[in-house]
Amino acid sequence: MNRLALVLVVILISTGCQRDGTGAASSATPALAILLAFTAPDVPATGPAEQPVEPLDATSDPALAASLPGAGLAEHPMLYIGEGHNTMLLVAGGKVVWTYSTGKGWEYDDIWLLSNGNVLFSRMAYAAEITPQKQEVWHRDAVPGTEIHSLQFVGNDRVVIMRNGNPAQAMIINVAT
Repeated sequence: MNRLALVLVVILISTGCQRDGTGAASSATPALAILLAFTAPDVPATGPAEQPVEPLDATSDPALAASLPGAGLAEHPMLYIGEGHNTMLLVAGGKVVWTYSTGKGWEYDDIWLLSNGNVLFSRMAYAAEITPQKQEVWHRDAVPGTEIHSLQFVGNDRVVIMRNGNPAQAMIINVAT
């Protein structure tokens, strides 16, 4: 990546996490306001399609954290997924404020926080969209012998799904119908 592209990426990322003087999301970052939907009183501890996973054995070294630049998790809100631990984690204010688990097996590959507050994700064997209240909006299984590793919302009602297989296929799906 050339130096100009790297600078642009850093600028885009840093401007996406601005707050006004009161600590609230600035008008330049409307996505921060969406985070409140995940801590609303109507958000259940678990959703009907959630499946349990083994707890993650994570330890942190306070000395290491203190030596790193920035303010750690408190500096930037994020929606996080990782392979081998099939739980989505929404971090805001330095704390995990929302989780969603899809059970053992397979892997998470792609995840997006949408402007309507929903979460779009792929999990190798399927793609789905869920609400902050942990309700599935839609779910699409991969055809046997194929996998779904990447997807992207396009507009307000379509999703581009890349289905790996032989042959590979790019699909545009209208999720509103």
